[in-house]
Amino acid sequence: MKNLVNMLDNQSRVVKIILAIIPIVNIIWIVYRIARSVLKENMLHTVLAILLFFVFFIVWIIDIVTMVIYNKVLWID
Repeated sequence: MKNLVNMLDNQSRVVKIILAIIPIVNIIWIVYRIARSVLKENMLHTVLAILLFFVFFIVWIIDIVTMVIYNKVLWID
C-alpha cells in the first residue's frame, strides 16, 4: 500500500488530472484514500474512505477540481 501511495504522489500533474477526469479510473483515487488511511492506522478515515465509494459522482467532481487547482487529492489527515 505504501508503494501505491508513493507512486500516485510522485506522478506528474497531467497524469493525476487524467486519472481524475476519467470516471472509471477515478476509483484509483478512492483506493488511494483507503490506502493512505490504513497506512496512518486511522480507522475512522478508513471507514469514511470506503463510504466515499458509494457517493462516487460527488467525489469524482471534487477530485477533478482539487487536482486542477491544488495538484493533490482532497483528503483529511
